[in-house]
Amino acid sequence: MWPLARAAALSLAFASLLPAQQEPIIGVEINTIRVASGSGAIIGASVTSGGAGYTTAPAVTVTGGTGTGAVITANLTGGVVTSLTVDNPGSGYTSPTITIAPPSATTATATATTAAGAVTSITVTSGGAGYTSAPTVTIGGPGTGAAATATIVDGKVTAITVTAGGTGYTSATVTISAPPTGTPATGTVTAGTIFTTPFQNESYGPYGTRILITALAHGTNPADGYSYEFYVNGVALAQPFPNPVASGVPATVSWAPPQPGAYQLTVKASDGGHTVTSLAVRYFATGTAIIGPVDNTVVPNGSSVVIQATAVPAPVGSTAFVQRMEFLIDGTLRGTDYTYPYSFIYKPETTPTAHTIEARAYDNNGVLVSAVGSATRSLRMVTPVGTPPTVTFVNPLNNAKVSAGSTINLIVDAVSTSGFVRNVDFYVNGVLHGSSQSFPFSTTWSSSTPGKYEFVAIASDDKSNAVASAPITINVAGGFPTVSIATPEPTGATVIQGTTLSVRVNAAGPDGGISSLSSIELLVDGTVSDALPKNPQNVTPPPPLSEPFDFTWRSSVALGAHTLAARVTSTSGLIVSSVEVPITVIANQLPSIDIKAPASGASGPVGTAVTLIANPSDPDGAVASVDFYINGSLIGDSVTTSPYQTTWTPTAAGSYTITAKVTDNAGASVMSDDVEFIADPESTGGATGTNIVYRGVYSSTSEQGSFVFAINKAGRGTFVGSSTNPVGRLYYWNDFAVSNDGSFSVVDANKNVLVSGQTSATGVSGTFGDRTFIGPITLGTYAPLFYTSTLSGGTGGTVVAMFGADGSISFYANSGSQSDAASGNIQASGAFTMTSPNGTTFTGTVVTASGVISGTVSGKISGSFFLSPIASRLVNISTRTTIGGGENVLIAGFTVRGTGKKPLLIRGVGPTLVNLGVTGVIANPALAVYSSASAVVASNDNWSGADVAAKAKQLGAFDLPTGSADAALLFTADSESTYTTIISGSNGTSGNGMVEIYDCEAVGTGSSRLTNISSRGYLPAGDTMFAGFVISGDVRKKLLIRAVGPTLSKLGIANPLPNPKLSVMYGQTVIASNDNWSTSVTPTTKALVYPFELMAGSKDAAIVVQLNPGLYTVLVSDADRAAGVVLVEIWDAD
Repeated sequence: MWPLARAAALSLAFASLLPAQQEPIIGVEINTIRVASGSGAIIGASVTSGGAGYTTAPAVTVTGGTGTGAVITANLTGGVVTSLTVDNPGSGYTSPTITIAPPSATTATATATTAAGAVTSITVTSGGAGYTSAPTVTIGGPGTGAAATATIVDGKVTAITVTAGGTGYTSATVTISAPPTGTPATGTVTAGTIFTTPFQNESYGPYGTRILITALAHGTNPADGYSYEFYVNGVALAQPFPNPVASGVPATVSWAPPQPGAYQLTVKASDGGHTVTSLAVRYFATGTAIIGPVDNTVVPNGSSVVIQATAVPAPVGSTAFVQRMEFLIDGTLRGTDYTYPYSFIYKPETTPTAHTIEARAYDNNGVLVSAVGSATRSLRMVTPVGTPPTVTFVNPLNNAKVSAGSTINLIVDAVSTSGFVRNVDFYVNGVLHGSSQSFPFSTTWSSSTPGKYEFVAIASDDKSNAVASAPITINVAGGFPTVSIATPEPTGATVIQGTTLSVRVNAAGPDGGISSLSSIELLVDGTVSDALPKNPQNVTPPPPLSEPFDFTWRSSVALGAHTLAARVTSTSGLIVSSVEVPITVIANQLPSIDIKAPASGASGPVGTAVTLIANPSDPDGAVASVDFYINGSLIGDSVTTSPYQTTWTPTAAGSYTITAKVTDNAGASVMSDDVEFIADPESTGGATGTNIVYRGVYSSTSEQGSFVFAINKAGRGTFVGSSTNPVGRLYYWNDFAVSNDGSFSVVDANKNVLVSGQTSATGVSGTFGDRTFIGPITLGTYAPLFYTSTLSGGTGGTVVAMFGADGSISFYANSGSQSDAASGNIQASGAFTMTSPNGTTFTGTVVTASGVISGTVSGKISGSFFLSPIASRLVNISTRTTIGGGENVLIAGFTVRGTGKKPLLIRGVGPTLVNLGVTGVIANPALAVYSSASAVVASNDNWSGADVAAKAKQLGAFDLPTGSADAALLFTADSESTYTTIISGSNGTSGNGMVEIYDCEAVGTGSSRLTNISSRGYLPAGDTMFAGFVISGDVRKKLLIRAVGPTLSKLGIANPLPNPKLSVMYGQTVIASNDNWSTSVTPTTKALVYPFELMAGSKDAAIVVQLNPGLYTVLVSDADRAAGVVLVEIWDAD
């Protein structure tokens, strides 16, 4: 009976579409109803006294009971609090009160400046508070004639202007008059319940209690606003506000329901040319009330009164309704009525001379609707004027029997011996049926419903005496229709919450047919859930019933016991209900779902379709649908049958979060765990992203032999040559750079070229000494492998393995002064055995699927080896930008994770950049390394030391000239630590500079790694910051790259770069870019928690990419060519 059903959001009026213009759209809805009940939320606040002297809105404090959360704003006009606005109603308040803070009143202060004997200026040191007019400014001191006036803004003195400087002042004092003392305002608040629509189109509260009804109109042509009219049951309410009301501002009226009942609340809104009416909101005024007779009714002795009452229960449950009304006289139960309207005909006793009548309503749960004594009336007994009339039924006789549908005449004999009978009222089962004012006093009555009916007549004479007849009973005979529930069984059924249950009803008229049936309703817990016949078009008359009578009921009710029943209505109005069938609703077990494809962390190229496959299940029902989401947004239509899959094509590079939602047949939904998918840019850098192996021969006039040349994923080359004529000569150069154009060269300490050459997509050629070599790239189905590692056991030493796409494999090994090499091919199983001309044998296996090469070496070199792909890692960052003072220094941060120490080379380069073509360099950079505790742990100004120079050469860094003013140092970092490097100008110098951080450990060695490397610096207008980084290893590395500008403001940076954009480059090719991270693919990295979040909607830039090992550059600039501080971050996201 109390469904809190959702109301429609809008009532829209559409006009016809004209060729060149569309009529404005307007809608209106009642959005809140506030019911005052003394406790709950704050629903209203009003000013009782506005106070005086306010210059700023005072604080308003609400107290009462255990209430919390209320926020009220005071509104000022001319220094007076004119109104109070409830910004947050809070909850839990009981009999609340408010306190409004008094006006602030603080005297302003100021100091004066003098020159040449005159007061030249006055500086306000404290503006004070509470000034409503400009205060008096008095200037004192050894002088005369100075004067000044004050300016106030928002109650504060903001400036003082010297109007006369005076003479003779060597110093001066300033005195400002105090602000007036204000008067605090007072107010009251009301607590109650807030019903919000359209989410709830039914609300309730005690009858007689005033409620606030708020509505809001909206549309495409608000013009000067909207005019509102509020209605209760179609009757207009008084409008307490002037129309029209400004667009976006709600309109509110108050109204108190006069008695219990259900009321329809509506509102009309007009934009001046169009008017619409909202959907109705039902308001149930709860409580019990006697609606007749009025209080203190005078009743002549011997007369009768009709007591009528009504009640609406507070919502106890979905089936709450009035079960009975009890009538008490002077505290004694005298009658009970079970049907509405509730009435009782009472002939008061002559003594005592006053009686108290009371109505008590009980709901279906046996609970009193209102407190005892809340619905009462008083009757006063008086001596009648004259002799009261008499009234007796003449027709029909008591206990008469009539057929259903027949009409009978109700006739009474009413006589007054001392006057005349003015009126006779006829009551049927306590309800007024008709009246008669002349002899013979009669009316007609008929009923189509068989049953027993009680009739009473009340005769009133000309002297206000009213006497009731003795009641008579009429029995109406006839047949009723029949109705029963066929399925489920009468013993009941158990259903899962939210699922559907098929219900079949058997029904027939008295003749066994269905032509006499009008409708059949399905009742759930006594409330209509569905009805037949279906009439979606609301045709008149409705279509006739047709068998079978089937319903589908969805068990969206509370867990526990419920009842189903069917109710049939005949064409003659007879209503019959079936026996109730018990239903037990049990909890639905949630479905489950996981994503089978793609695997979390998988990647694929931009623009290529990805198949998304989900694996849903439901333990106690069936899967109804599966929906797929990318970054929280639904893609495609729901999938309702197996296989549960769809396709999606990423349109931009970055990280995407894939989720799937399963919904079962009970309507319960569960989301899958997140699956991360990386959409790779068209290029992932690192040359080819694979190892390359070339094989061939070399020769000279005196020597011939074979060679193998390999380039790893980082673009580093290794050359191994062995002679065949004569036998036994060996040549080996490793870990040298191969340029982007494919050329390479290895020189000794004296700059002599040892080996050089040129690679291409098909082969390699070059010279070493007087020998010339040439050979093709190995082609085949295998993934080329290239490893350098150490031998375990035996003589120890180094082993190099180069596996070609054609299945060929070559080894080089050395131990002390011994070295050797051999080549061969793997078998189908991956096994290999090969022996060099010098007797060194290499035996083992290649597992091509995992890229593992394992085996042993025997002969003059011995040991075992296990070679596998080396995990990639960040090994270097170098950032170049303008270096200044203050916030404009160049900052490089880095984080070390893992175990063990991490050796690093850190450089701050300025003067040497001139050799690289950079102009305007910083002349004398200084370098300092800080721990996370802000302690300096290393520093340098003007580098020196052979160890620094040697390490730079080993790492491939460009040389710093001896004695240059650049800064450089070697530093060993602790694991699980974060450090900051600051590059600044010594002696205040500034200019273009660069910071470099190098990982000094060889690839594949060490137990710690750099997981974050970042740089922060000042970027001049129109300039570009360059941040280079290197990925080492054998496999792709997932990175989060950010260029942070606007978000730096929340970290205290005063001049952040307003709109950074970033581009990731490999060589001269842009392979990924981003501008405004929130409007492109949102980066999500589950394995990484970075130190601060980007502000929502900010213009920072960020992207997640997977890159091959290699050297990359991040270019950062401002999209609008503005200047500011920017932070570039590269995070290891694997």
